[in-house]
Amino acid sequence: NNTFSKLAAMVKLMKIWWFLLFSCCSARLMNYSCFTLQDVKRVMDIADEDFFCSEYVNYSVACDANEDPVLKFNPSCNNTFSKLVLQNLNRALIVYSCEQYSRIWTCDNCTDSYKRWVCSQLFKRCDALHTCPDSFLPTEIQVQPECVMKTCQDVCFQVMQRCPRDLGFECPPLIDTREYSGKECNNLELPSTSLAKRLHPTAWVGPALLLLGVLLQTGLELF
Repeated sequence: NNTFSKLAAMVKLMKIWWFLLFSCCSARLMNYSCFTLQDVKRVMDIADEDFFCSEYVNYSVACDANEDPVLKFNPSCNNTFSKLVLQNLNRALIVYSCEQYSRIWTCDNCTDSYKRWVCSQLFKRCDALHTCPDSFLPTEIQVQPECVMKTCQDVCFQVMQRCPRDLGFECPPLIDTREYSGKECNNLELPSTSLAKRLHPTAWVGPALLLLGVLLQTGLELF
């Protein structure tokens, strides 16, 4: 029924968030290389007009060549997966009235901010000052190689600001700068602000992700 479909959409979205927020910290072997954006489009057979992140990504991209053991495919620099992630957000937003949540931000604002964040996670910016190692194993201190530029904290916190809180999206605390940073970071061509410092999150995940552990027992699949 319709209620179950909405619940299924929420669970799928939470599972994707769980992957994107925590996969960086898992002890899986990574194999990043830097490519020009045109090379990525050519190898992945992505037409310019079909590139999901065209308004945000205009830089050399760091792509991981290894398959993710949880998803059973490679999400890095994956244009098709990027679209799927946004589709699940749009399905989840059907549950909420964005106008009731905020008089300032609309569902379109939420979608735009979320898309920008997804692009920052799946099409990571290459740091040309560093060479990618042949392989990299994350540790508690360093979760990605130095050739992968950290994402600006504003990119994540803008999603928290502009999306309904009941979606359960949370960013890492400011003191956790392993993957996000407030300076010398990838802001996807937009000027940095003090948004992250104003929001002051205290934990990785909100109550909705705590519910995720229970909901996943239903056996709902990501795809």
